[in-house]
Amino acid sequence: FNMDTFSSVGLRFFTVYGPWGRPDMAPLKFLSSLLRNEEINLFNQGQSIRDFTYIEDAIKATYLIHKKKIQMENDGQSVDSSSMIYNIGSSKPIKILDFIKILEEITGKKFLIKYENKVIGDVEKTLSDSSKLEKFINYKPSTNIQLGLEKLFEWYKSYYLS
Repeated sequence: FNMDTFSSVGLRFFTVYGPWGRPDMAPLKFLSSLLRNEEINLFNQGQSIRDFTYIEDAIKATYLIHKKKIQMENDGQSVDSSSMIYNIGSSKPIKILDFIKILEEITGKKFLIKYENKVIGDVEKTLSDSSKLEKFINYKPSTNIQLGLEKLFEWYKSYYLS
């Protein structure tokens, strides 16, 4: 192993959701609570904004970055790892309230919501600028939130409810 030839790529993922997602994150936590008729805590009155990224988009971007980096190395191109940090996100942030409305439309159920104040230290808005990613691999995450949540709901039903 030679540290002089070591290179790496940094990836910043923006609120990845989808099948097999983390049950403690909002997408699965909210969906589970909704289907069980359990109350959710909604901080900042639901006005926080998040850039959600569907898992298949995150996987494809990761794969394409890896493939491109190997291709560059095999072609003898220098790989400047200091500039290889990429945002992976939809670049289409939405309010958490809108996220909730979409889940309600998809499931035909209504959330039981306990509105809470903003948590100290919580970020009000996340937004991915994925233009560098798109330039490098000619790809940007494109699954819209409606379709992504529909896919999540279908998976949830088949995994947890069947």
